[in-house]
Parts: sequence; C-alpha cells; structure tokens
Amino acid sequence: MVHAEAGSLSARVRETRLAPYQFILGQAEAANGEVAIRLRDGRRLPVHTAGDAIARVRALIQSHDTRLWAD
Repeated sequence: MVHAEAGSLSARVRETRLAPYQFILGQAEAANGEVAIRLRDGRRLPVHTAGDAIARVRALIQSHDTRLWAD
C-alpha cells in the first residue's frame, strides 16, 4: 500500500505502475468528482467521473474480459 507521505505523486505513480489501473486524483479531479485513468499498458484515458470509471472496470472484471479497457 502506498501512503501519502511516501513521496511525490510521480514517485507513487511509478511505484504502482504494474497495477492494471491507476486512478489519479488531483485537486481539479477531486473538486469535480472525477479521476484521471492510466492503464498498465501505458495508455492515459480522458477524465471520467469516479462512478463511471469504477462501473466500467467492474463490468470488465465481472465479464472476465481480457481487455484493460473497453472503448
């Protein structure tokens, strides 16, 4: 588990780069209830609402889909 005091945001993102999904939550995203999404394969997706991002990941997992993200 990565803790807030473990370094800069960039350092924490690099540390977790093997995770399939990274939801990046900065001040702008937090103010709007959104997350920036990065995928393990290096793609950076547009900002999504937190609920939409979670629902899309959940649907992929429940369907046993092998894709990281369904476009």
